[in-house]
Amino acid sequence: MSILSQIAITQAQALASSTLGRFDFFVDSLDDKLKAYDDTNTLVIVGGSNIASDIDYTLTVPTDWDGTPANVQQALDELASRVKGIEDKTDLITVSSAVDLDDVKSKADSALQPGDNISELNNDAGYGAGNMLQSTYDPNSVQADAFDYANFLGTFQVKGSVTTVNMSSDFDNLNLNTYNIVNLTSGSQNRRITGIVAPPSGVNRVILFFNASSAFRIKFVHQSGSSSASNRIVLRGLAGTRNLLQYQTCFAIYNHNINRWYITRIA
Repeated sequence: MSILSQIAITQAQALASSTLGRFDFFVDSLDDKLKAYDDTNTLVIVGGSNIASDIDYTLTVPTDWDGTPANVQQALDELASRVKGIEDKTDLITVSSAVDLDDVKSKADSALQPGDNISELNNDAGYGAGNMLQSTYDPNSVQADAFDYANFLGTFQVKGSVTTVNMSSDFDNLNLNTYNIVNLTSGSQNRRITGIVAPPSGVNRVILFFNASSAFRIKFVHQSGSSSASNRIVLRGLAGTRNLLQYQTCFAIYNHNINRWYITRIA
């Protein structure tokens, strides 16, 4: 064999040794990882694991997680739990178009909360215009209790000063000025009221009458010509008169549509 042939064979053996015999590849049965050792039995390569619990996981945003998963298996378990929770919901909302969740949160945060003073609330943009002005929605400054039943009734109570009218004679065009609660007395006989001075245009007025007389009747007269037209009284069923007996009350309410007073709730 020539020297050149021997050199060629030697080179081929060296190449085979470097490509085939240098590394020992195998799968470790203890951890299922692919490993490679060189001819000095030094670990050179460790392959990936096929077990999720052996793969470390670093949280990018820790606050996104309920727990603190340290590996892929723990992270996947939490995600599966969240998906299952969504699937179990029966009151899901179907969204047909894009929703700005930041905008939804902002409006929710600014909505009515327990303990809020409703006289100071402003409407959110997109929910109508204007403010809930105290002068309009809470003129009596009841604030958080504005819709309480007792306060609700209070807004319908007759307010104003009290006066007493001595019915020493019949009254035409009875002028009560600003008094809205009127005690009527008569010391000698039954008396008649044919009309009451009307309020200015656009001013609604309710007057409470109380017969404080010991025995005599106060009679309201229907459409009497003894009083000016706008001051006249109309009675239910067009009755000629209605009697206000001892200790009875009634309301006189002015109606600007017909420019007349009408009497209601004699009791």
